[in-house]
Amino acid sequence: MSVEVNYIGNCCHSFLCDVEIQNDDTINLIILGYGDMYCTCNCCYGLKFHFTTMEFDDYKKLKFITINGDLNTKALLK
Repeated sequence: MSVEVNYIGNCCHSFLCDVEIQNDDTINLIILGYGDMYCTCNCCYGLKFHFTTMEFDDYKKLKFITINGDLNTKALLK
């Protein structure tokens, strides 16, 4: 499964990305900007996540995806 995300972040930051499973049915992408400098602008970054899953019944429950736990970003997995 591949997921492409457009993410707005500070132009001087680097990004740390992680993933977690919430409520047994949602993949939550965690995107953190970090760095010791702040620019006066924000830029749009294209991030790509690639996943492979093992064939266990628990993985078949995954139906949704969110970004940083924000329910406004909740989308149905295809």
